[in-house]
This record gives sequence, structure tokens and C-alpha cells, in this order.
Amino acid sequence: VPLMGEGTVIVTVGNEFRGDDGAGVMFGALVRDAVPYTVIDGGDAPENATSRIAAYRPDIVIVVDAMDFGGSPGDVMLAPCGELAGGGISTHGTPALFTEYLARATSASVYILGFQPVRTGFCEPMSPEVAGSVARTAEALVKSRGSGDFLRAMRGIAREGEAP
Repeated sequence: VPLMGEGTVIVTVGNEFRGDDGAGVMFGALVRDAVPYTVIDGGDAPENATSRIAAYRPDIVIVVDAMDFGGSPGDVMLAPCGELAGGGISTHGTPALFTEYLARATSASVYILGFQPVRTGFCEPMSPEVAGSVARTAEALVKSRGSGDFLRAMRGIAREGEAP
């Protein structure tokens, strides 16, 4: 597991006006001023931020989004982008093609940090399960201080309510 440092870029994905689809946006807001990493808001079209991401010459890219990976509401999943293609994961708003392209364009280790959504309808509020998971996961990232422990601890699926 690589160490996170100044060469880490976090790309948040989502739409805060679509319930749990705002998980990436919320995560970015919680960590932006609390971590030494570059945080880029990719909105609901992260492919438009590719050149900005590549300009930082990242070693690690973490793409944060709501995604259906078959978990329970609020579950959290972290996986290298290479595990997405064959894993049967629907990357709600973050196509595997985008993360694979980032890996090739930047030569970085690309991970996706996903939150299992409950609801993503327009003008719906974020579910308490996802909001709680986003807050706990953001806190875990801030506390890890780039030691690599965050990536190691988050690998796989963490159930809602568990500390990452």
C-alpha cells in the first residue's frame, strides 16, 4: 500500500442536489482544509477535470463517489481502479473507464472510495446512513495524516456504523 503524501489528489464526484449522490461533495468539504492533499471537485462530470488532475503529477488519486457495489446503505468501499472492471460494481456516476484513463494518463495508483447510496433522486436529502459514513471516513483520513494507514484500513468494504 503506497504512502499518501503531497502527491495525493482526491477527486470528489457527485451532485449535492441528488441525495446520497452528494457523498463525494460532502467528503471533499470535510477534508479540503484538513489534509495536505489536493482536493478537486469533479462534480457530476469528473472527466472534465482530467487535465487539472494530471497537472499535479499525482502519485495517488482517490476518486470519491456514491456507487452501487451491492452493499447495505451507508457501507464504504475502497478498491484500486483495476478491481472495478471485473468486480460487478456499478460506479454510479464514476465510470470505470474514467478511473482507468486517470491511471494511464497520470501513472498514479488510482483508488475509488465509494459510499453505498440509499437514495439519489433530485432534491432528496442525503440519507443518515451515508452522511454518517462520509463523516466517519473523512475523520479517518484526517487522523491518518498520510501514513498509508488510511488506504490499508479502508481496503475492502466497511459496514455502515463501523469505524473505518
